[in-house]
Parts: sequence; structure tokens; C-alpha cells
Amino acid sequence: MFFANNIYRERVHIDNADAGQDYFCPACKGKMIQKRGNVNAHHFAHHAGRDCDPWYAGKLSAWHSKMQSYFKPEAREVIIWNQQHTEYHIADAVLEFNNQKYVFEFQHSPISQETFLKRSDYYVQCGYRIIWVFDFCNPQRPKTIFIADDDDETIKHLVWTGRNRTRFIDNINFSKYNNRLRIIFHIQTGVGKQTQIDMEDYYPWSKWEYINPTHKDYCFARLCLEEFTSTSDFWAQYYSEEEFYNRLRHLNYAKDSTSG
Repeated sequence: MFFANNIYRERVHIDNADAGQDYFCPACKGKMIQKRGNVNAHHFAHHAGRDCDPWYAGKLSAWHSKMQSYFKPEAREVIIWNQQHTEYHIADAVLEFNNQKYVFEFQHSPISQETFLKRSDYYVQCGYRIIWVFDFCNPQRPKTIFIADDDDETIKHLVWTGRNRTRFIDNINFSKYNNRLRIIFHIQTGVGKQTQIDMEDYYPWSKWEYINPTHKDYCFARLCLEEFTSTSDFWAQYYSEEEFYNRLRHLNYAKDSTSG
């Protein structure tokens, strides 16, 4: 976690924490340890064996910290209880605008379909819309997502040649969320050309040509879930990195935006 409470119950970011002071988890109230290594981003950690929120474990990457930085401190690491007040989870960021409450979940590490659905269902049942943002820019074995239709339209036809980390998204019935769930990829893209081959007496197939395969472009793509079937071939709303970060800033500092 990047925030913890001091002895006065004030939220303190790890970068502003005093090494000689005690800090406590705002969720379970347990005493925290300050971690300032060279691998993960600086953070607060629970003592070994201390149970808190397993969903929030491991969210310590520099990418995760950067994404949260676009939100006001009070909108980050928000504790959300269920209606029965028997279960809580720590959301990465929470905003309210246009009379709707939104949870933002930033996912850098691999995740299973079971965990994805469990988290999504929990926040939706608690009255939130959930926006997932997945980091696929620097996985262990980087795979480029190719833009099949390279034009000026904001809706892009994308093809992913290596989709091991996202196969859990395939075949999910997103209609049950009734537009209360969105999925956004932070990706590395190239340019390609897809040609449909339809020869007599053969099944039709797609032929791929990579146009300038050395080209690399980082962007965000929001999946069009109404038409989605597979991450191997899908449609998405395209945002440049600058445009996406500006949208986060705009939502975060809108006049009617408040933390939930």
C-alpha cells in the first residue's frame, strides 16, 4: 500500500512518512512496515502472516504507482465495504461523477478469470461501475498488438499475436454487467494488414502482413465489449498516452467528482 494512517489517523503517503514513526493500515488497523527497496516502488507492508485484503497484495509496481498518481490522494486506496459490512476490499481509485460511482482497478501482474470475475462482481454489487486498466506494455515476453485498420478513426481493429495473459477474458458474458464494466489495455502497438483469403473449395482464412514491424507505439485501447469475442481479434477505442492521462486528470478534477 502507498498510504497508511499515522497515530492521529491522518493518511500519509509513503514518500512523506517519517522513518521513526508508527503507521497503521486504514483497513485492518494493523501496524505497517515501511519498505524502501530498489525493486518495487516504496510502500507500506503488513507484517508477515497478517491477513488483510488479498486482492491488494502485490500492487507495488512503478506503473501502478504512476497510474494512481493521476488521482487526488483522497481518491486512492479507498476501502469499500459490502452492504452487510462483513467484507471489505481496497480499490485502487474511486471517483464519482455524473451521479455514478466508479472503481478503477490497475492490473500489472497476471490475473485469473475467477479472480477477475470475483472482483468485478463485488464492486458492481456494492453499487459501483468498474473500469479495469491492464498493463501489457512490459510483460515478461512482450507481444505487439497490431492495428489492422490504420486510419484516422478512433475505433481500431486490433489483432494480438500473443495473448496468453488475456485469454481469461475470452468467452465471458459481459452483457450481464449491463454496461457497468469497462476494460482498457495499455499496450504496445505496431501496424499490420489483414487480408481475408476465400478460395474455392477451401475454408476462408486471414493472412497477415506486418507493415514496419520495428515501429513501436504505446497507447490505451478500450475494448468494445458489445462486439467482443476474443482478444486475438477485436475492436477498441484508441487513445494516445497523452490523451488518456489528460482524460484521467479531467475526470479526477471535474467539479462534480468526489471520492466514494
